[in-house]
Amino acid sequence: MYLVITQDRFLFYSISCILGPDMTEHIRCVEDICLQRHRHAHVILDTFKNNVIYTPLAERIALIEPERMYIMSPFGIKKCFTGMKVRFIPRAIQVQDLRELVVHGRFYEWQPKIYLTRRQHHIITMTLLHKSQRVITDDLNISIKTLFSHKYNIMLLLNLKKFSGLLSHPFSLSLRYEQHDMHGMAE
Repeated sequence: MYLVITQDRFLFYSISCILGPDMTEHIRCVEDICLQRHRHAHVILDTFKNNVIYTPLAERIALIEPERMYIMSPFGIKKCFTGMKVRFIPRAIQVQDLRELVVHGRFYEWQPKIYLTRRQHHIITMTLLHKSQRVITDDLNISIKTLFSHKYNIMLLLNLKKFSGLLSHPFSLSLRYEQHDMHGMAE
């Protein structure tokens, strides 16, 4: 069983054609995951406008103990989903490479050029959600100096002159979360 978590209908349909429509299930919300039926399933998470890493959906994914997790992202996140086998893959992966990787477990040599720490990723996510510095420091239980240190390191990683440049960075679409009502869409 393959659980595909994406906001992109066309990506889901293409993955279901590659892996088999009876073997794939489109996950849109927490209620779509059954703890018994989906236990040890393979999870394919597309982060494009779908940053669900710090949401209840991510907690539910951890509860089903997936056999393997594939995250479609232009960057990696260190210690993301600890205790699970996580593999980062590009969104523009070739069809044959995706089939070989997911179905047959073959090695795919692509590695993200940039790896963020879990804390850096969380800070970027909260910043893109327009959280204030005080809210970020309180939620992450860090000092304001530590926050500035993380922001400086993020700027170095992403080659930004100002932290506000993050809003226009090409990676920003993979760090955003846009909730769409997909229940009314035809399948």
